[in-house]
Amino acid sequence: MNATLARLITTIALAATALAGACGAERTLVLKPNDAVMPLTNGEDPGQAVGRCVRFGPSGPVSTPCPVGTEAFFGKVKTTESSKPSSYVQGVFTRGADADRATETVVAYELVTYSSDFIPFKTKLKSKDVTALKAVCGGPRGDDYVIVRSFEGCGIVRAGDRRQAWRWTISDLAAEGTTIGQPQGFWAQAPDDGPAQAATCAAKRVVQVEVMSLARACERYQAQLFPRSDDPTAPSPTQAAQR
Repeated sequence: MNATLARLITTIALAATALAGACGAERTLVLKPNDAVMPLTNGEDPGQAVGRCVRFGPSGPVSTPCPVGTEAFFGKVKTTESSKPSSYVQGVFTRGADADRATETVVAYELVTYSSDFIPFKTKLKSKDVTALKAVCGGPRGDDYVIVRSFEGCGIVRAGDRRQAWRWTISDLAAEGTTIGQPQGFWAQAPDDGPAQAATCAAKRVVQVEVMSLARACERYQAQLFPRSDDPTAPSPTQAAQR
């Protein structure tokens, strides 16, 4: 073999290696820390998720009942429909506040959404709302997150250990993911074809939610729930005037 041919073979081999690496990198799922928007892995029926809370477990974020009285925060649900997919997303979800936790459960996902339900906060509380929310906001709230918007569509999800997530690819999602709804034409279903351009859903479920911590929700009504006059340590109007 002459030197020119040897160099040509070496060049082709290096190019093939680089191309394979580039393709692999392209299909690697990117870690996306977020505290506000996340995939929901238990596939609630459309319209059933808003106003409920989120629990983080071994299968990732799932909907769960909120503390009794939480419903007093909200008005009537508003629905927005779309005849075409309103969003297509993929990646690996990890909670933003816990992004440094190597042992947390994270979720790889590929989602398409068509519609959303939004539950607005009341502009003013009634006396019965104040009573209910004092019980909610006066107790421990911990990691409670309430769902204020849900997105309906379909998806493929896979939960696992964050320490392994950096190497997950769309092929892993295709091989080991769980289907929510009835997705058609997804990237994960044909991982060698590239990102989906015409993904559709034969059936819809809640696949993604926007959340707010109960602590932050309580802060919206702090003045109504716990006025200064309710605080035994607050100065009386007379004391305040003397200062």
